[in-house]
Amino acid sequence: MTATVKELRSAVRTALEGDAYFADFAFDDWGRNGDDKRLPKIGIFTPRRTPRTVGVGKRQETVDLTVAVKRSGGEDLEDELDDDAAKIDEIVTPVLNALADDADLSSVENDVPGIGDTRIATCLVTFRVELLTARPT
Repeated sequence: MTATVKELRSAVRTALEGDAYFADFAFDDWGRNGDDKRLPKIGIFTPRRTPRTVGVGKRQETVDLTVAVKRSGGEDLEDELDDDAAKIDEIVTPVLNALADDADLSSVENDVPGIGDTRIATCLVTFRVELLTARPT
């Protein structure tokens, strides 16, 4: 059975929280506006869902699941984000493939400001997930 989008987010969060690499990351405060006191932090989002009917009573839904990381750093900040993205891919891809009909990494985007001794940067790691579900009648 294919998981729901809510179950995907929950399973990804549980897997990331359970890995020692992310032990010092804040998982619970992404939505606080302007609060960058608790860094690094991580959030799991599903910003886009594209459903389409594929047969009688069936719907295929393409879901973009994004893991966002925000951290502060100096000269090696972009390297740290690259390490974060690689670890996220290593952990998340098997979780999604166990729950969905198909899933794979689709993009990694880094936003690294170029000025200041301590910079705050963001990395977005997005997975494309395919779910086959029953279509409401």
